[in-house]
Amino acid sequence: MNSFKCKKCGQCCSNYLPLTTEEIKRLKKLAKKENKLIYLKDWKDCCPFLNSKMQCDIYKDRLIICQEYNCYNFENHTYSKRFMQILEKEENKFRLVDIRKEIFNN
Repeated sequence: MNSFKCKKCGQCCSNYLPLTTEEIKRLKKLAKKENKLIYLKDWKDCCPFLNSKMQCDIYKDRLIICQEYNCYNFENHTYSKRFMQILEKEENKFRLVDIRKEIFNN
């Protein structure tokens, strides 16, 4: 896992992310367990797990892509070498998902 300091800008917290089937199932369980409401409803392209304080509500259970994102500055964003290896090796396990639609049927 990367060791960088999140700037809490929310710019990388997209509603459209490459997820595995396992991650989708996990997100559905988390949303149901926590009776999760969608924050920032007016921000349709923002991850629904990003709250109004620009913090991730599921940080300890965050997705692979979120764990491996390097946000030293948004203009030069990159993914870790580990994530790129995972994606290359297991590309067929990932699919681009609209989180609001897939998890919350919204």
